[in-house]
This record gives sequence, structure tokens and C-alpha cells, in this order.
Amino acid sequence: MAINNVKLDIKASAIALNGTASSLKDLTALIISLEDHPAFHDVVLAQHHVQDNTLADFTLTVGYTDSTISQPPKSSPPNSGQVTGATP
Repeated sequence: MAINNVKLDIKASAIALNGTASSLKDLTALIISLEDHPAFHDVVLAQHHVQDNTLADFTLTVGYTDSTISQPPKSSPPNSGQVTGATP
């Protein structure tokens, strides 16, 4: 598998990939892996072309979920910055 080009569309939360897979089976495995991953959704194979019955050139798009937006902010642990057991 070779990824030749990656384009990120932040506004649409989408990624476009252009590449070459060793076979259609490998391309299918990539698509299934993306579909099964919780950070990705709406995988669309825009085009593909098989060269010499083996290599498969492809273009696909996939939506993604920005985990930094969907996670609550990390809070400081209680008493952070304070030394316990110290006397003034």
C-alpha cells in the first residue's frame, strides 16, 4: 500500500487519499479498516483503476471525528500545585 497524496479538509472534517494498493483485496481491507475505526465514517471510494491485474490506483474520501472537540477538557487533579504535609 502506498499513499501518494493526502488532503485534509478541516471545515468538512474529511480526508481525501490517493494511492496505490497491491491488490483489490488490500484496497478492500483498507476501506474496511477505516469503516471499523471509531474516528472515521462515510468512507467513499471515488475511483479506482487496476493496472496489470494487480496494482489498484485509488482515490477515496473519509470523514473523521475530531477527538479533541468531542472530549471534555482535562481538569487538574485535586490539590495540584500544593505540597501536602508541609508546615508554614
